[in-house]
Amino acid sequence: MNMWSILERIAGKRLFMDSKKKAIISFTFDDAPVSSFTMGGKILEDNGFRGTYYIAAELLERLTEIGQIAGLKTITEFRKRGHEIANHTYGHINCEKSGPVRVIRSIQENRKMLDGIVSSNFSYPFGAIDSQARFATRLCSTSARGISPGINRGIINLMDLKAVRIYSRSGIDRCLGLVRECAALGGWLIFYTHDVCDSPSDFGCTPEQFREVVAAASNRKISVLTVQKAMEIL
Repeated sequence: MNMWSILERIAGKRLFMDSKKKAIISFTFDDAPVSSFTMGGKILEDNGFRGTYYIAAELLERLTEIGQIAGLKTITEFRKRGHEIANHTYGHINCEKSGPVRVIRSIQENRKMLDGIVSSNFSYPFGAIDSQARFATRLCSTSARGISPGINRGIINLMDLKAVRIYSRSGIDRCLGLVRECAALGGWLIFYTHDVCDSPSDFGCTPEQFREVVAAASNRKISVLTVQKAMEIL
């Protein structure tokens, strides 16, 4: 075990979630392409829900492989509508390769650029995470979402929250099965995707797929909350 692993274990943020008492689902979007708002956000709102958008400010309005990234006007509008705007570093950096100092600086720079609208919750760009990254994010974030699949229950590492992807190329059968499991056994199930459009990237899904997963959550006794709202009741 290296020094960073020891420090992360000592300083790490963990809590116990009694899954018998709670069943929560959060829908999250990384990088915030326009379609994640116009399609993903609309589908959530049609069901009375809100989502969490992890934003890297340097990407705003850029054309990327997941489509056009939303601008500040759209992001601010959706925050006013009750969606959560969360942190994804300023430059969408690989936290595993960057070292703790650069990770902290990039999170702080993103917070400065999105002053007044960004929460203290975070997700790791590329899902890249190690003990140094967990230690760094623990110093400046309330939670940090990774991409290790599963439902969060029992002892939860708040600096490495489990999450399940909604990608067209993977299909949604597993997502629907996990919704049923969460309803039956409790826990906190976090979904993530990127673009939501008819011809999605490898990192997104179609509106029909997203709508089906949201409907599955809506049809069960599950609280669908933003990451921030979920953190408040854990």
